Amino acid sequence: MYDNRYYLESKKNNKCHQCGEPSIGTCEKCKERKNLLSRNRRQERKKTQICVDCGQPKDGAKGTQCIGCAEKANQRSLMRLKKSVNDNRCYQCNKTKNREGIICNECFSIASERRKNSYKKLREENICFACKKEKTDGSLLCRVCSLERENFLVEHCSDCGKIKEDFSSDRCARCKSQRMNNYFFYKNLVYDHYGAFCACCGESNLCMLTVDHKNNDGSEHRKKLGSASIYRDIVNNNYPEYYQILCYNCNCGRDKNPFSEGICPHKMSKSMDWEQLTKKGQKQRWKLKGKVISHYGGKCVCCSEENILFLTLDHINNDGAKHRKEIGREALWRWAFDNDYPGFLQVMCYSCNTGSYRNGWICPHSQDNEIQIRSKL
Repeated sequence: MYDNRYYLESKKNNKCHQCGEPSIGTCEKCKERKNLLSRNRRQERKKTQICVDCGQPKDGAKGTQCIGCAEKANQRSLMRLKKSVNDNRCYQCNKTKNREGIICNECFSIASERRKNSYKKLREENICFACKKEKTDGSLLCRVCSLERENFLVEHCSDCGKIKEDFSSDRCARCKSQRMNNYFFYKNLVYDHYGAFCACCGESNLCMLTVDHKNNDGSEHRKKLGSASIYRDIVNNNYPEYYQILCYNCNCGRDKNPFSEGICPHKMSKSMDWEQLTKKGQKQRWKLKGKVISHYGGKCVCCSEENILFLTLDHINNDGAKHRKEIGREALWRWAFDNDYPGFLQVMCYSCNTGSYRNGWICPHSQDNEIQIRSKL
């Protein structure tokens, strides 16, 4: 039996129990030597196709461990996971978490960067992400793995891999709700920090607010982010100063203002005269858009906004995505002019258009009016 008297004595005297040097616990040299021996032993066992932990034959088990060692490792990881969740600590670094999930923001950013670098390396070497074999085309997966993934995702969730209740969706109901909870968790943190109102006009309805880049570099930033959430990126970078909260009218008005680039039309001093536009084709495009907007009433059907820089065309039947796929990249207002102003379109401002989409196809302005009318009755 192992005699731990020397270990307890060295621990009491603040010495390393292996080399006897002054240290609280095992010294760094002994730790490195022990880790190096462990790595070499595991590599040798991996080459000989035996279990890397106990050194016994794997008996047909997949991976680097036998069935018994794999079960023990799973039990240990589950116990560690339960303890970290109960103590609200990160599963990897054991520090207090400041986000939902099992790891903290620092470990999440490190893992994301490591995953991006590994994917980048595999793409440069033209290797399949799944089977790690060479592929001929420039896609992420080889033909065999891509077909297997397509067949698997017909019935299984793309996030957790479990069978879906609704085969028409990409994810199961649990993963959908989890993603939405994470999205609104970070969104609320951002709005609490910057203020839940438009920095220009004071609009406070959350369905009509968005994050704006003060330096007018939003498109470049979104290309770098890819599919990641901008709210999570803002929280991870400790709320940079070059962001602000704007309503969709002020945000889109800044982007589409042909007279003063990057300035909201609310803050414009000079009047809009299309004859002042000098860029090629710009004068004709805005005149044509003004003609289409004026045909449909010239103002938002909900809030009566009349500034053309805040106005857009809305689909009454809520099938705008399907219709835009059919007409391609052609501008909707140009398509409406060429097709004799169809009746399923109407004029709305950008805030009402986005607010109705986020609020179940009912604009929050009209909903508030209905509530006020009912309260008076």
